[in-house]
Amino acid sequence: MSPQAGDYTLAYDTDDDLLSIPETDPPDACQQHAQNAEYLRFYDPDSSMQAVKNHIHLRFPSLSVVDVGSTASTDAQMLRSVRLVDGRRLLIHLPSWYRRPLQHELGSITQELLNICWLQSLPKYRSKNQDRGQAALFSSRPWPPIEATNFTKDVTNTNHLTGFLPIILHHEYSTSATQRSMDFEIMLSEPPLGTSIPELEEALSQRERMSCDWQTGQLFRRIASNISPTGYFGPPAHVLAEHTSMPWLSDSMAGTYLRSDIGYPSWSEAFGELFYTALEEAGRSRITLPSHKLHVAFERFRPAFDVVKRPSLVAIDGCEDSQVLVLRRKESKRYPNSKPGVSEASEDESTDDAFINIGSFSTDVKVTGLKSWGHFVFGDPLFATCFLNTASDALIKGMNTAFSADDPLGDADLVEDPQDAHIRLLFYDIVHTMRGIARQHKGIRTPDSAQKEDMWWMRLRKALAKLDDMTAEED
Repeated sequence: MSPQAGDYTLAYDTDDDLLSIPETDPPDACQQHAQNAEYLRFYDPDSSMQAVKNHIHLRFPSLSVVDVGSTASTDAQMLRSVRLVDGRRLLIHLPSWYRRPLQHELGSITQELLNICWLQSLPKYRSKNQDRGQAALFSSRPWPPIEATNFTKDVTNTNHLTGFLPIILHHEYSTSATQRSMDFEIMLSEPPLGTSIPELEEALSQRERMSCDWQTGQLFRRIASNISPTGYFGPPAHVLAEHTSMPWLSDSMAGTYLRSDIGYPSWSEAFGELFYTALEEAGRSRITLPSHKLHVAFERFRPAFDVVKRPSLVAIDGCEDSQVLVLRRKESKRYPNSKPGVSEASEDESTDDAFINIGSFSTDVKVTGLKSWGHFVFGDPLFATCFLNTASDALIKGMNTAFSADDPLGDADLVEDPQDAHIRLLFYDIVHTMRGIARQHKGIRTPDSAQKEDMWWMRLRKALAKLDDMTAEED
């Protein structure tokens, strides 16, 4: 039996006995501070399955859980896969156990909840999903006016993500009255059908790979077609904060990088916060970087960021294989009561018809959504991590092809000011690389930690060498 609209809850609890990970402690001290934590059972391999079953049964007695397993987690969350008797799969979202989050990752579950709720509150989605309930987190206050001169056309967000978005079934944020580091968060969602690319039983063929890249580019464009409703740049948790009724938002997001509660009027200001926060975080991790040189270089090239006038919703890691959910035709047969509703055009088609005529491709594999919807920003689409490496031609083509006749961007390319794109890409590369190094320092050391850190350092040295060359050319 499926959860009904009335089953959907958002709980705001107070509990003094929760997981504590003080900032000053090394990662391996997590276990010492969680001995008496209420939520420790979710992380214990011997009790996590029963803990998840109990959690779901208490809130949804009608749901019968068959098994609970691990699934590849994101950088900021630990995920548990839940299989129900009827074949559907749910996800339990928990804070990461293996390392302390970076500043932009704080409150990642709250950020994901907010992003999904906002997208589901937009007109086209609400007209077809009036019973879901998530969109009620947003108030009815009108958005402030946007200066039309900032954009190529009037901004009226219409959701083009029907079928791609997960359904949020339950969310809890428990806060400690004595110590913010003891706050804990958990969320239960029903994702679209599909499996992340690395978790597929059979690797993608070359033909399937090209099709998936093109579809991923199309999904990325659908997401980016949503513009900041205030005209400001920055993470949605800040830009949308005044229009959401999440009482725990300020607690969950405390310590994130932005010094403004509402975002910034320009991309150069918002990205500047990202850039300098990455430098500061590297310093706190005792990572030695040429901070002064980077500061001077960014201020010199800041005008290249000011030309970005459209605050697009960017899925920063949305094109990564670990994030992209795909479904093969033969696997869809396992779900007789469901179908991969991956676009408005396919809603009235049979399951078989949903797998043909995808753009210029005919394929047996479809991109159905993302594993995580938390790592977003209103800004420049080039900030996505897929551009760290050379994005495939099929991915770029998908990004720059209108996904339907009512694509808000029309036939325009997704990226603004391609002439100076190489400048912005270089600084984006530096930020992502500094974050990669910091993650290795904040996490529990594994056998491949040194190799990963060396890879990030090699990448950073190459980026800094390119920056020296680019600076010399400008002199």
